Amino acid sequence: MNPMRWLRNWWRRSYENPNVSLNDPDAWDDMFGSTKTSSGEKVNRTTAFRVGAFFRGVSLIADTVAKLPLIVYRIEDDARDRDRLHPVYPLLRRKANDSQTAFVFKQILTANAVTQGNGYAYIDRHTSGPDAGRARELLWLDPDRTRVIRENGELKYLVSIGGDFDNQMAEIRKVDPSSILHIRGLGYNGLVGYSVIQLAAEELGLCLASTKFSSTFFANAATPRVVIEVDGQLSDTAFERLKKSWQQLKTGLDNAHKTAILEEGAKAHALSISTKDAQLLESREFDLVTIANWLKVPPHKLGAKGRDSYASLEQANQEFLDDAVDNWLCAWEYECWDKLLTEDEKTEETHDIEFVRQALLRANLAQRASYYRQALAGLPWMSRNEIRRLENLNPVEDGDEIIDPLNMGKGGGNNTPDGGGQRETSEVAKDFGSLGIDTKRNELRKTHQRLVSATVRRMARRLCVHARKNARHGQQVAAWLESRMSTEHRPTLDEALGELQPLLRSDGPRSFADWLLDSFRREIHCLIDQPGDIESLIAAAEAALTEKLALAAAEFCH
Repeated sequence: MNPMRWLRNWWRRSYENPNVSLNDPDAWDDMFGSTKTSSGEKVNRTTAFRVGAFFRGVSLIADTVAKLPLIVYRIEDDARDRDRLHPVYPLLRRKANDSQTAFVFKQILTANAVTQGNGYAYIDRHTSGPDAGRARELLWLDPDRTRVIRENGELKYLVSIGGDFDNQMAEIRKVDPSSILHIRGLGYNGLVGYSVIQLAAEELGLCLASTKFSSTFFANAATPRVVIEVDGQLSDTAFERLKKSWQQLKTGLDNAHKTAILEEGAKAHALSISTKDAQLLESREFDLVTIANWLKVPPHKLGAKGRDSYASLEQANQEFLDDAVDNWLCAWEYECWDKLLTEDEKTEETHDIEFVRQALLRANLAQRASYYRQALAGLPWMSRNEIRRLENLNPVEDGDEIIDPLNMGKGGGNNTPDGGGQRETSEVAKDFGSLGIDTKRNELRKTHQRLVSATVRRMARRLCVHARKNARHGQQVAAWLESRMSTEHRPTLDEALGELQPLLRSDGPRSFADWLLDSFRREIHCLIDQPGDIESLIAAAEAALTEKLALAAAEFCH
């Protein structure tokens, strides 16, 4: 849309246009961005925050995002280090501009995005020197004075300087998208986000009306409405005197139980109050749940009682982090990555911008620790460095090896990171205490069997994955089985199964890798002969096939 045509449309309904009457309520609503509601209350970004639940929900999300450190990382050989020398690092970590810390900056932009669908900031860049083109400071922009347009197919931002867009004295600047940090919420076109204040105007107006009704109800001593009946017609003086004395007596909770004295035969008739008017607390509780739904915040976070359907408060807190906060963290990370890193840094993946989520006292801390313990014990599937990377920690020396427990050690090694010597059978036997010699042998054989089964099961799954891939790409699985399978996977199998060879009986296979390849080849050939899609057949038989090979391999253990 042409920017001048857009501004002319604004001018037609501007309160500065002489043709627009200042007595027109719509003109004042446009001026202050208000939305009329069925309840009669006008809702805008100022009145919306008078709803306590809405203010609390928005501040919860904005404060949570703001307090998390947003870090620029340098990535090198899988190591992630904080790049404190990067020009953007102090802007996101300490101070965004001369007047706003990083906390306040993130808080404001997030609150704008949550309530109005969009948070904007201008990226002021260096124009010369070694940091030319880099961000120098991040300046907040008022969402009411920032617009997104398409001009000749190109995205542009219009920023009004010195007043609103309908102000003739304001200066309208056209800004390139690369210079605008735009945190947007859910929207229909991907350019701007929906304004929750506008979408939820009816609910917010109802909350405002409910609050006003409650205040008026209790200001009148929470008593039913009253009609005063007199015989004949009162003079103006007597009417005003009776009205004033009654209001002074019955207005306010302090006068709720005082005795009323009526003169000149006046009679008071109470109008009954409906049960709905009396259920103020129930309606206020419903307001909390309504606002919580709009903000995707668990109702208990806004003070609602008895609404938690989770087994524990920890799970409800985790829902708040997952549903109400994490999507905003991702929006920040992607936008900062796109606008604050150079093209080389993005293309070569040498840098990344990410929140330190571990700074939160995460609700499932105990469950996460238990998961990591299981990943390192039993039949381990993770290394220490893999876990450290998940926790944003640097790798440690000798931390990339997946180490089996001592009672499931590989043959010929003691499973220590320093690669110590072989454990003697007598040493292993000591682990079983005072058990008999036959019991010791049985326990040792079971340990060997578990180790062999786990390794064969893992290698068989690997072969199944590649067999499905060949079938998916339309290649001949039979040809792959007879030729390329051995060439592609024999080195990996030799490395994984070669160390298990000492655990096999003397009459076991001479080469564990050859045995697994031949066995797998026979099983897949049987599937090929069956009617149907070969990829689907392999996928359906994968679990049973891997378990069959694992059990067969375990029988070779001495």
